[in-house]
Amino acid sequence: GYKGLIYEQYRILTASDLKFFATAKIPFSGAHQIPFGMAKTFLPLIKDMSGDISFEIDKGNKVTMKSGKDTLKFDAEMDDFPKEPTVKDWAYAFSIEAKELSEILSEILPNVSNDDLRPAMTGFNIRKLPGTPVFFCGTNGHVLARISKETLINNEFEMILPSNVPLMKSLTGLVTVEIQNDEVPKTEHKDAYIDKRIARFTDETGFEIIVRLIDERYPQYDNAIPTDNFIQTTMKMEDVFKSFEKGKNFANQTTHKVEFIVSADKMNLMYEGIDYSREYTQEIPCTTIALPEEVTDAETKVKSMVDRDPSIHIGFNFKMFKTVFGSLKGDQTLLMSYPNRAVTIQTKNKLFLLMPVLINEYAKI
Repeated sequence: GYKGLIYEQYRILTASDLKFFATAKIPFSGAHQIPFGMAKTFLPLIKDMSGDISFEIDKGNKVTMKSGKDTLKFDAEMDDFPKEPTVKDWAYAFSIEAKELSEILSEILPNVSNDDLRPAMTGFNIRKLPGTPVFFCGTNGHVLARISKETLINNEFEMILPSNVPLMKSLTGLVTVEIQNDEVPKTEHKDAYIDKRIARFTDETGFEIIVRLIDERYPQYDNAIPTDNFIQTTMKMEDVFKSFEKGKNFANQTTHKVEFIVSADKMNLMYEGIDYSREYTQEIPCTTIALPEEVTDAETKVKSMVDRDPSIHIGFNFKMFKTVFGSLKGDQTLLMSYPNRAVTIQTKNKLFLLMPVLINEYAKI
């Protein structure tokens, strides 16, 4: 539901589901200061109203809304509406354009977990450490997307926000992000925000979203990002995704496994449905190199560079592959090392990570 406070020049509308508060100011002509409440079930009717909407509020707090030929009447019952949290100390975190924020969330949210047994991973992480950009990260333990935003601020902070923050796309212009400094949020409502820190997003129009943070420890994902992936395979992502569409009906419907058999100038994508004894393989072009390895002679202690084999046979869940890499287009370089190590694709300010799945050749070892 939501409530509204009508003032002389504008109306404040506040929506809440106990986890979130969203507040907007709407131009209004009149001189009323009477609060009203409204159930969510009325919203479809309001969306279809055309032209200006007029309000009539009687002494019994009964509200009549009129717009053209439409009339809506309801009781203004405010007693049960949750109280907004009162925060004494907001700490500035950073500012970001609403469009950029929306683009970042569109890339990291598909990688967030829906496993309630791992609540930290059901949200996305925003973190700023000394000397680093602001990092946005989403992971479910099998895939990870991390996007960085350069900033001049030196503030350190970390927060985990729910992945289903409503109305985030309604933010416009420059958005200011703040995090609560208070140890315990203050509220009069017994069910909301108790012992939970909160964050606030405010745009140029004054539209404001207050979010209760997830009170968990986010995984130390830096430890999962490989730094020694020496095999570099450059391929067109469109070729890979088209192959997935062709081969998905031949793959194991439980594991959705596709095997990448990579050599210097080509890769074969193989799909095998064990239950149905069928197999589909497609060859697509690629360019693969292996960075040389530095080795030290045990006796002479002399260091030298040794060439390494650029070929690799590795398996992936093609659905997860498309989830984490699906936003990438054109030529991209997949960084790999061994069939049981994470692979990554990195661009200027983005890092995407995928864990492989075991293939039969290595399951027998």
